[in-house]
Amino acid sequence: AIHGITKFTDMSAAEFKETHLNYVPGDRKSTNVDTSIEAMPEGTETLVDWTGELTTPVKDQGYCGSCWAFSATEQIESDYMRTAGTEYILSAQQITTCSYRNFIVGGCNGGNTEKAFTYAEGGVELDSDYSYTSGDAGV
Repeated sequence: AIHGITKFTDMSAAEFKETHLNYVPGDRKSTNVDTSIEAMPEGTETLVDWTGELTTPVKDQGYCGSCWAFSATEQIESDYMRTAGTEYILSAQQITTCSYRNFIVGGCNGGNTEKAFTYAEGGVELDSDYSYTSGDAGV
């Protein structure tokens, strides 16, 4: 990691918390989740550092609680890069904006990555075609 002066340097811990840590989880509903863990195949490395390999550049969600949309698009980007060998940067803005309208969850108020994946099944534009603006506007 590279450390130094960033746009967060002059913020107090309270200011950072107020502007960037605004996700408040809702009540959890019980779901059927498979909690079993499969054994790793013999000879599999137990520690893998993916830094710089099959990962897309780090992004900044700005003043918007859209980490749920970024985590989904970045996972899809990495999966595609791993299977097809091509890097695409997908539109976190599209998921932030449009899944809110379709699922009444998300936007800049935090959301559910599962809903982002569900939305993405219908296709997601490239970031170059639908660029991220919510970090500046908080919308």
